[in-house]
Amino acid sequence: MQPSARQHPLDIVKADWGGARALGLPITLHTSGPSPIKRLNDAGLLGPDVQLVHPLLTTAEERQILKERGTSYSTSPVGESRRPASAGVIQLAELLDAGVKVSMSIDHTGSFNCDFFEGMRILYNLHQHRVGQRVPLTTKRLVQLARWTARSILASPTDRLADSWQAGRHHPGAHERHQHGTGGRPYEALVSFAQPRNVDTVIADGRILWRAGRFTALDHAEVLKEAAESAAALRARANWT
Repeated sequence: MQPSARQHPLDIVKADWGGARALGLPITLHTSGPSPIKRLNDAGLLGPDVQLVHPLLTTAEERQILKERGTSYSTSPVGESRRPASAGVIQLAELLDAGVKVSMSIDHTGSFNCDFFEGMRILYNLHQHRVGQRVPLTTKRLVQLARWTARSILASPTDRLADSWQAGRHHPGAHERHQHGTGGRPYEALVSFAQPRNVDTVIADGRILWRAGRFTALDHAEVLKEAAESAAALRARANWT
């Protein structure tokens, strides 16, 4: 579920979330604007199967609630960093300091490039600019945040910390010239220099989806053709020229 909880009566939210939980599905809620955490907690809706997105306006009390309920928060640094100051700040440091489970995400690919390397760099730079070493953030921890995203979305609450092969694993090439300046430090190379083109292999649930610069489980050209046809059809129906 993605719409904001403040946009719907709680009885509807409870019914929707109850249906998802009956099926064993994880729940994702975007929290742009005033934080709904206390309202959701008072309604008994928070739990380890809930992932919130956009930690911008949480209070210390709300972060303690999230820790106690095992609810995770995902930050989408590319989109969040474009928002005005009035929207709040990316509270990665506050969440880490409070012991809340955190991941990193893109939000939606209709407006932002789906580049986790760019996301890690933005998140790291903003953290250093605003917080520095008061709440330490290593490049290794950043890579873990990016990997946690796949597990938090695809895995059930009981096996989120299980073998990451189940959710997915990326294998960046290690011999790119632009990564040589890191002195053999792999996490520094990934965060500071890596690009999507450096990813050699992507495996999800034991299936190889990408290898040697090519998709292996779909016809990429056909997907692009169908997307273009669908967009053209929508424009025609909407009389949008």
